[in-house]
Amino acid sequence: MLAAHLTRGVKAGIAAGLVFGLFMALVANPLVVYADEMNHAAAEAGHSESGTPWEWAGSYHLEPGTYTYTFQEGPDPAMHLAVLRSDHAGQESIHQTEGTAAALYESHDSAVAVENGGSLGAAQDTLYDLRFAESGATTFTLEVEEEGHYVLFTEHVPSEFDAALTSESGAVVEPDVTEGAGAHAHEEEGGHAHEEGGHAGEGDDHHDTAVSMAVNKTVSVISSGLWAILLGGVFFGIAFYFLEPAIPGTGAAKSYAMGLAGFVTVSGAPWMVLPPVTPGAQQSLPTDTRLLLYGGMMVVGALVCLLSGYVYNRVSESNGRTVAVVAAVLPFGLLAIPAAVAPTNVVTDALSPELRTGLLGLFVFGQVLVWLLLAATHAQLRSIDSQTDTQNAGHGSTVMAD
Repeated sequence: MLAAHLTRGVKAGIAAGLVFGLFMALVANPLVVYADEMNHAAAEAGHSESGTPWEWAGSYHLEPGTYTYTFQEGPDPAMHLAVLRSDHAGQESIHQTEGTAAALYESHDSAVAVENGGSLGAAQDTLYDLRFAESGATTFTLEVEEEGHYVLFTEHVPSEFDAALTSESGAVVEPDVTEGAGAHAHEEEGGHAHEEGGHAGEGDDHHDTAVSMAVNKTVSVISSGLWAILLGGVFFGIAFYFLEPAIPGTGAAKSYAMGLAGFVTVSGAPWMVLPPVTPGAQQSLPTDTRLLLYGGMMVVGALVCLLSGYVYNRVSESNGRTVAVVAAVLPFGLLAIPAAVAPTNVVTDALSPELRTGLLGLFVFGQVLVWLLLAATHAQLRSIDSQTDTQNAGHGSTVMAD
């Protein structure tokens, strides 16, 4: 019996995945690629001297421990510094965190003053105001609690103070990548990201772009199809098999109720904490945190859907369908509680409000489309299977009578 439900769910996923994949490849992908290019271009342009409030950024891979940041006498008695953790490596770590750094530098009046010998730590909401000693060297300790990639944004270039970051063993720790705002210098592993004379010809660029777009569209169709098949198998196969008696409604209504519950679980509830973002946009929360929040809201969404179905079935028995529908809507208000207490994910992009709204609307439409297609196809397959079972039962009765 479970195999029959699973087969039906996978069939629904194949049908829905084909349509959803074509929608992504032909409609969504061109806009997604355009938005990604715009955001990355804006990030590149934002490194001009007048575009960033810091003069230097360095990305480090650090092990847990206590590091010493030593500054010699320099041109200023103080300097702002932001220490941000990133889940990316190299240049991408700087691009991911620079939006948060910009927001911190804009509110520099609330920077935390740290005197000679003070302690620093990675903090998404803290801008440090380093106060240097009147003479001689100044030292600060940088506490790292877990291994990872950390980006330091400094108001002045550290070399102006002959600054050095050293580990507990006394070894100098060099950044993997640095960016200087004024010169827009990208240095990685001692080399330059772009060498003069290393540009491909114009014909090669067009060829590579065409190939990339073709590959991108093919991958979109395949990945969208596999995603829909996974949803069909899990929700309309396994979950439907176990939850069918508790799903409100009869016939096709059960399929559409399951589709609504799937949308709320996979997309709707998580979006209340982490709304969809445009490709290439910078987000303040690390990926690990966002994954935990998203997964947690999926669990909350599933529980709320189960509670809604339970309320509908109980109320409909004594008060009718209309009252039951109203009562079943009320549990969804519980989703506002975790949404209110969850940390805020600050998103920075370079798109116009109109394009941003259009893209986000496209993302929402895409998810609604795939769940609607899954529900409609599943309802049709259940109807066909039900008719087939009825015909087989009738044929069996005729044979027995004969």
